[in-house]
Amino acid sequence: GLFEIDEVVIYDDKPGDVKWGDPSLFLARVCQYAETPPYIRKVCIPRHQDLQMAGLLSPLEAPHHAKLNDQLPYREGVTLDKPPGTRPGGNGTGSFVDVGLKTNVLIDRPLKPGMRVTVRMPSYDKAGRSYLLGEAVPPNRPRSELGVYWGFQTRHAPSLKAVFSGCPFGDAYDYKVGVSEKASLSIDDRKKFKAFPSFKHLLVVFGPSGGIEECVEADEDLAMSGNQAHKLFNAFLRTTPTGGSRFVRPEEALFISLSKIGPLLERENAAS
Repeated sequence: GLFEIDEVVIYDDKPGDVKWGDPSLFLARVCQYAETPPYIRKVCIPRHQDLQMAGLLSPLEAPHHAKLNDQLPYREGVTLDKPPGTRPGGNGTGSFVDVGLKTNVLIDRPLKPGMRVTVRMPSYDKAGRSYLLGEAVPPNRPRSELGVYWGFQTRHAPSLKAVFSGCPFGDAYDYKVGVSEKASLSIDDRKKFKAFPSFKHLLVVFGPSGGIEECVEADEDLAMSGNQAHKLFNAFLRTTPTGGSRFVRPEEALFISLSKIGPLLERENAAS
């Protein structure tokens, strides 16, 4: 949430090497749980043993996690298992949606019960009705229209190769960054690496403690050795400081790297 990521991809760094449950699926479920607004989790997130302690997670506090008294232009909700309601003036029927308010919202179209939906809220005035009126919109509308961060998608990839091939945005990631302690180019070297070029979809890939090279070596579908890992990316960068520790943990590398990448992206956007 701090870095306004649109998609989180959890991949299996050692395909087929599962003994006590799949840790990549576990992490994907936790990410999906954390991103979902609390008031619709019971409906949208199936019960699973991986989530039995998820209630102890710190709240995400993202803009789409609306509070009861927030009167936002958009709210996330879930369609209810109720008969469709008739829109005022007889203008068709629509589903009732729980958007985390004391009053349900009647949207402009009928949808299956239990579907997560982004709802545009033109007004919070019931005007004598027992419900509010809203409009179902694409989930990217709040960001494209208002510039408001509206959460992330969670995707599970069974291998490193599937991270690239499963891009959900219609076309491939047009700029790919690999983060590795073994990379020869440092993101802090402003003479050799000044900024990112223009792109539509930027992908930043992190590896385990052994590095992306270890994942490439383990993925038979890639058919390349670990020391060729840089060929998968447009930029293969070292983002963490050296010395003081034998290795940098993935969770440490994640925050350090995104903190350094973010300002470079802002600089590129300002220039364009």
